[in-house]
Amino acid sequence: ITRPALEALNPELSIWNLDFCQFEPVIFQSISGESVRGADLRGYCLDTLKVRGAIDYSERDVKVIINGMLHGQTAHHIRFGNENRQEGERLELLHNLVLGIIREAMPNAFRRLKNIQTDRVLLQRTGAKIFYDAYHAALASTGLRAGIPLHDGWVFSATQEQASLAQRQWAEVGRAHLGLPIVAQLTPIHHRAPPDTPGGSGSTPARIPMSASAPAPAPELLSPTF
Repeated sequence: ITRPALEALNPELSIWNLDFCQFEPVIFQSISGESVRGADLRGYCLDTLKVRGAIDYSERDVKVIINGMLHGQTAHHIRFGNENRQEGERLELLHNLVLGIIREAMPNAFRRLKNIQTDRVLLQRTGAKIFYDAYHAALASTGLRAGIPLHDGWVFSATQEQASLAQRQWAEVGRAHLGLPIVAQLTPIHHRAPPDTPGGSGSTPARIPMSASAPAPAPELLSPTF
């Protein structure tokens, strides 16, 4: 989908993209029954690497390693699957470092990792359930049209108020399922400012993400429902 090319048929509405941040890493932590602070596995690994002196790795590097790891990628795959030998060796080292961090911080999650890697659709199956529940809850609470549902996100037209309500709904449904905080990120794709604001008579593509996570839920919402 060429998202920046989309425009709302209603000139009063903007186009938004709403998705979950670190969706599969949070699902992984929920399934394993262990989590790092705030369920931010990527941030936790990156901070730990820096504390230990491994400062040459970026957030994107860590994201690639964690996502690959959750889908069965091994150090061997990384090293010999990269055409650039030096880069392959650099990422192989990172893979082993991240694996060690997970083993120390979440030993049960580390043991469950192989099972998750073996069942190639476990994370996707769980994510699909959460996505559709969040999607339907947002439609019901806002009265919005269906838009374009994607793998773990949703492209739709709405006012700022409607989009923010849908964002809060996503974060709440995600936490109700997972028992962990999960960030719902709302990004304006084609933003139309209100007429009484500077530049309000027109619309411009926008790339400023806004994130929300749900407040701590009532105890009954903490039990995973998958």
